[in-house]
Amino acid sequence: MTSATSFSAGGLVTRYNSNGNLDSSFAIGGQLGATGPSNALLLLSNGEFLVGGDLASSVNGPVGFAVSRYQAVGATDPKFGAHGGVVTPLAGFPTIATSGLGVQANGDIVALGTASASKTSQAFALARYTPTGQLDTTFGTSGSVTTAFGTTTVAASGLAIQADSNIVAVGGYSTTKPNGTDVGFKLARYLGQ
Repeated sequence: MTSATSFSAGGLVTRYNSNGNLDSSFAIGGQLGATGPSNALLLLSNGEFLVGGDLASSVNGPVGFAVSRYQAVGATDPKFGAHGGVVTPLAGFPTIATSGLGVQANGDIVALGTASASKTSQAFALARYTPTGQLDTTFGTSGSVTTAFGTTTVAASGLAIQADSNIVAVGGYSTTKPNGTDVGFKLARYLGQ
């Protein structure tokens, strides 16, 4: 019997059987409470899955990329990062919300998010991790890349990994002009090495 996994922005991961019933063999009664708000889910070929979100500080709000890996049964994978997860802050951007996840051909994990220093200083942000959840410091600058779009307000929303391991990120933007607001999408491609 096949199953489908879904998640909510509040951090709840739920798995269903092909008939639409909760899969009671998953986590606790078919549902898993992930740590912190969850904005991205990626199913892996071995049945395990990654959840991306942000880990909030009670004072400052989200503090960095947050990526967790779970076994197919809904249990945290203790071999990934620190006890199943990793949090990565970026210098100069006190707020980061993970919005996309991808896996390159060699198993490296790429997280996409919106990095914000203020409402007028936002950027696409990427971080790359080894398959075991260690920040890959050979990627970008010490493991991360940010792409600013001037004073445009941006929100990263999706990530794709091409067959050559290059990375495509997409999101929305808005720019205030004297005669109104200009809105649309931003697309950026990054070399995968």
